[in-house]
Amino acid sequence: MNSLACGVYRIAIASYTIILKIIAPFHSKAKKMVVGRKNIFESLQKYFPTTQKVLLFHCASLGEYLQATPLMFALKKKYDACLLVTFFSPSGYHAIKKKKNGPDFVYYLPWDTPKNAYRFLSIVQPCYIFFVKYDLWYYFLTTAKKKKIPLFLINGFFHKKQIFFRLYGGVFRYMLHQFTHIFVQNHSSKKQLESIHIPKITVVGDTKYDYVQHDAKKLLSIPVISLFKGKKKLVVVGSSWTEDIQLLMPLIQEKSYQWIIAPHVVEGEKIKVLEKMFSQKIIRYTQLQNTNHPLNNLAVYDILIMDQMGLLFALYAYADYAYVGGGMKQGLHNILEPAVFNIPIFFGNQKYQHFPEAHDLIAIGAAFAIKNTEQMKAHIGNIDICNIKKKMTVFFEKKRGATKKVVDMLTF
Repeated sequence: MNSLACGVYRIAIASYTIILKIIAPFHSKAKKMVVGRKNIFESLQKYFPTTQKVLLFHCASLGEYLQATPLMFALKKKYDACLLVTFFSPSGYHAIKKKKNGPDFVYYLPWDTPKNAYRFLSIVQPCYIFFVKYDLWYYFLTTAKKKKIPLFLINGFFHKKQIFFRLYGGVFRYMLHQFTHIFVQNHSSKKQLESIHIPKITVVGDTKYDYVQHDAKKLLSIPVISLFKGKKKLVVVGSSWTEDIQLLMPLIQEKSYQWIIAPHVVEGEKIKVLEKMFSQKIIRYTQLQNTNHPLNNLAVYDILIMDQMGLLFALYAYADYAYVGGGMKQGLHNILEPAVFNIPIFFGNQKYQHFPEAHDLIAIGAAFAIKNTEQMKAHIGNIDICNIKKKMTVFFEKKRGATKKVVDMLTF
């Protein structure tokens, strides 16, 4: 890569870190990212080196971590390895840091500079490094390659509009060329990578299918949800944003269904803003943790707002329908978690095009991209639930197995 592009990249990273430090006192997420990266190397030097082989998985956030868990723990078990997971985002880091039976070590990935990358990899000395899906960092990749550490990208999904394939995307194309092997979700991704002369690519599918099928079998039950649902049909709105609630509002106001709304952000002020959007009877999930709250009349509430993280997947098990947020503006969130329970899924029709699972589920009539409440009402009235369940069962059976394909290809 030419020195000009490298210089621009370094300036961009430096500027980003400076901006985060400036806004950290006023922005909770920025503060977590800055504070969380303090004393990383001191901590690493205390706990490393380990006598075990070290597998390093880097994930942007919680979603990427979850979809990679089948592969992480399969390799950990097979090779009796130490599992180190790094995150860019606070949401993933804090959720997994306190999780029991999780990885052996969880850290933020240090800011991407030549010095940080060399120091980090010299201490950790991973035998394999896996990047999940997209979150690529130039100096960590190039330093790992110089150190001759095998690099793998898993769950890759590529299309021509991504920066890798733009005229100005030279730095990012160069990153892709650092990988020892890239595992992609589908054949169109492989063709896209071949167009920029990436040599080693294998189509294995998406480990996210293995994750949802495995974890759906061991989810905790939440009996209070059955009490809230009562005799009505239940719609679970997962990872919602304001645009999603605005789309659904006319249907919510009809009071034909019970609604559980799990916003993408559960910070206190965000919950208060969400509550003010409704005129119906509302209760928060954390209120149910109060032992003085009577549970025998929960069905009188129209809306249950989830103000606690980590329970959305389990909630879908109680739903008759699911609406998954992000499709109107931010980018569609995980639709496979509700899909594994064989229920119809709805989402906004603006930002789902680059999610192959959305297209696959639409094709079998199990998911619906909608632009307004009227479309959702029309679909709900004509859904054949039994037919959807049959098609979903076949669908998931065909999609499973990406984890085994990758494990079978890797040997220490």
